[in-house]
Amino acid sequence: FETHYRAGNLKIFLSGRPTDNVLEALNNTLGKNIKLGKTTPKPAIYNPNPNKILRIDKANSLQSAIRIGCKTFNRNHPDYKGLYVLNTILGGYFGARLMMNLREDKGYTYGVYSNLEPMTYDGYFNVATEVAKGSANDALKEIYKEFAKLRAEPIGQEELQMVRNYLLGYLLTGLDGPFSVAEILKTYIVEEVETGFYDSFVHTIKTITPTEIQALANKYLRKENMYEIVVG
Repeated sequence: FETHYRAGNLKIFLSGRPTDNVLEALNNTLGKNIKLGKTTPKPAIYNPNPNKILRIDKANSLQSAIRIGCKTFNRNHPDYKGLYVLNTILGGYFGARLMMNLREDKGYTYGVYSNLEPMTYDGYFNVATEVAKGSANDALKEIYKEFAKLRAEPIGQEELQMVRNYLLGYLLTGLDGPFSVAEILKTYIVEEVETGFYDSFVHTIKTITPTEIQALANKYLRKENMYEIVVG
């Protein structure tokens, strides 16, 4: 706490039209109570455990929780925007491929999603679901099957356009109101995101090609890259 909770590490964001009274109250509380101090240096990047498969059996469990993922990168990486689109196709919304397979077709789960989680200095990709205990191995096979399809076959234009529309609408919703705008600005400033990131992100969504998406799948959606955890 003494090392990190210092003024040099903190920023305050105000949304809307703060009055002089609000600014004075803020300064009298946070402004005068946060200790001064130097910015904490950038931490060392975490090196993951070499053991990539973990099984924890719960004898009385009715379900198995599955997590599959790998270490990735922050928003400034050149592949982040394209990988975000790829992740959306795979499992980033209700109509994504994992949901259509494991829920709608196979009935293994109520929900399955994949996420691309960027942080200030690093990030991770993961697939998450809970299935009936006896279906865990079959669910794992289907997840990796969807990885393989994205590596082997370019996405069709109709599916890609649906994902484009979803993402553009999602981004627009995220800019609805001063609190939402402040939340986005806070994320970009704290994570030291490149100037013009939002415009560049929209451009990627509008212009990325099936070939580029397939190339990203071949680069990142590989079983040998993944950590695999099943509990239950």
